[in-house]
Amino acid sequence: MLFRSITARNNLTLNIELRSGGDIRVFVKGQINIGTGFIIERPQGGQIKDVYFETHYGLNVGETDPAMVIGRNARLRGTFYAPYGDIGNSNNSSFDGIMMYGSLYSGGNVYVHNNSVVRFVRSRALWDENR
Repeated sequence: MLFRSITARNNLTLNIELRSGGDIRVFVKGQINIGTGFIIERPQGGQIKDVYFETHYGLNVGETDPAMVIGRNARLRGTFYAPYGDIGNSNNSSFDGIMMYGSLYSGGNVYVHNNSVVRFVRSRALWDENR
């Protein structure tokens, strides 16, 4: 799937259903902005390593905001890849209290603040040699 940008408002829950052992790959040209309390539930019919988000925000001149912004107390599952920008923000604590099951990759910086936990799960999209 290809999107211009993604904005998920506060306290939204995303349920992902994968069929036949497949995966989901979401490509975003612009910024990914996830609100406070956003939840990505454990995928049904698949694994955390089967969920992949990629943003190319920051590739164009003048795009200086983080490629991916995550609100407080978000619960994320999957891989988030921002090859041309930062994930999070160094100037504020918007990345507080995050629970992440998966992986965060950035061509810049990944900022994780107070009371956050990242439990690494290797991405099938980035590391599976059979694909």
